[in-house]
Amino acid sequence: MKKTRFSLFICLLVLALLPQVVIAKDPTTPNVSVIYAIEAIAAQLPALPSNQQVSKQEPLPESTKTTFQTLFGVNQNLALEAGKLPAFQKNLKEKDTLALARFTELVGSATPEQKNNLEALLSIGLNEFRRYSAPLEAIFWVLEKGDYDRNKQLLQLPLEEVLDQSWDFSDRTRWGDYEIVTDRLSAPELVNYYQRIRAVYESKAGRRDATTGDPRSLFESNFGNCYDHSDFAAYCLEKAGYKTSIVGVHPSQPRFHVVCRYEAGGKSYFLDNGRPDKFLRRGIIPKEEYEMYREKENVKKGESTKDPVYLVQDNHGLVLVYLMDQKEKVASVKAICKSLGLSGYEEKVKTEYLPALIDNGFITKPTPSRGGGSEDFEYSMNEALCERFKVARYHRPQNAAQKW
Repeated sequence: MKKTRFSLFICLLVLALLPQVVIAKDPTTPNVSVIYAIEAIAAQLPALPSNQQVSKQEPLPESTKTTFQTLFGVNQNLALEAGKLPAFQKNLKEKDTLALARFTELVGSATPEQKNNLEALLSIGLNEFRRYSAPLEAIFWVLEKGDYDRNKQLLQLPLEEVLDQSWDFSDRTRWGDYEIVTDRLSAPELVNYYQRIRAVYESKAGRRDATTGDPRSLFESNFGNCYDHSDFAAYCLEKAGYKTSIVGVHPSQPRFHVVCRYEAGGKSYFLDNGRPDKFLRRGIIPKEEYEMYREKENVKKGESTKDPVYLVQDNHGLVLVYLMDQKEKVASVKAICKSLGLSGYEEKVKTEYLPALIDNGFITKPTPSRGGGSEDFEYSMNEALCERFKVARYHRPQNAAQKW
C-alpha cells in the first residue's frame, strides 16, 4: 500500500513539473464576405468552400453596394476583407457605410508606402482561420467617428497607433462579450497589445487554484496570474488557428512561472505577459531568445562597472519602480505587495527586496512614518541614480488598468 501511494505521489509530482499542454480548441472559420451577395461583383469572385454559404440577411442598401463596387474596382482583396467585418454581417448602421466610403476614398488615393502598410496590417493573423481582419476593423472604427481628421495619415500608422486610436475598452458593446472579444484577438500581436493595456498581474500565492488558469476570469476582472494570462492567450490563439501550449519557464521550478508558447512561420515563440507590471513582462519573444530574468547580461555589466543600475535584480527593480511612483515617499510592505499583485511575498519584500535597494544606494533606510499607519514607513531616494535606472532598464508603456 505504501509503495502504491509513493508511486502515485511521484506521478503527481512529475505531472506538476511538466509543461501543461492546452486542450486544443477548434479554430474559427472566416466570415463570408457580404460582397458575395452583390450580383455585380459575385460573378467575379472565387467559389466559396462547400461548408460556407452567403448569409441570408437583409439586402444591403444601394449606397453600400455602390461603395463596395467602387472599392472592388480599386482593390478586390480589400473589398473582400471589408465585407467580412462584423459591422457588415448584420445590423448594418449608417456609420458603417460612412466608414466604408471614407476607407474607399483613402485607398483610392493611397501612396505606395500606405498601400504597403495596409497590406502588412491585413497580413496580421492567419487568413484561413480568423473570422475577419481586426486591424481593418480598427481602421473602420476610426473612420466612423464624427470628429475624424482627414489630415491624419491613417493608412500609414503602425498597428499599435491604429489600436490606440480605435480600441476603447470602456465601450462595453464592443468589449463586453467574451467570445466576440476573443474572436477579435486573432493574432499574437493583438493578444499582446490587449494584455499589456488591459490586464494586470495578480498573484494567487497560497490559493488552491494558483496553478489553474482561468481565462474567462481574467477577461471579466482584468486581473490574473501567469496561468490565467497564458491560458487566455492560448484560448485566443487556438481559436485563430495557431498551435499553442502552456510551458513552465522558471529557472528553478518550471511550474513557478508559465507562458503561452505558439508556432508561427515554422518558429516557436513565447507570449509572456503574466508578470507584475511592464518592467518584468516580456511580451512576444522567440523561444530561443527567452530568459525569464535578464540577470546574466545586467550582472556581467554591473560586475565590470560596479554600477548599481545593473547590479539590482529584476524583482528588486520592480519594487524600486513602485517606490519611485509614490509622490509622498510613504509606503508599506503590505501596500507594495497588494499594488504589485504580490500577495504572499511580504516576507521576501521585507527581508530581500528592500535591503537590496538600500545596499545599492537607491533608497535610504526606511523609518516609521510620522503621519501614516503603524505599518507605513518613510524613505528618500537617490533621484539621479533612479533616473539612470529608468533610462537604462525601465520602459513601461501606458496601462489604463494599472492603479499606479
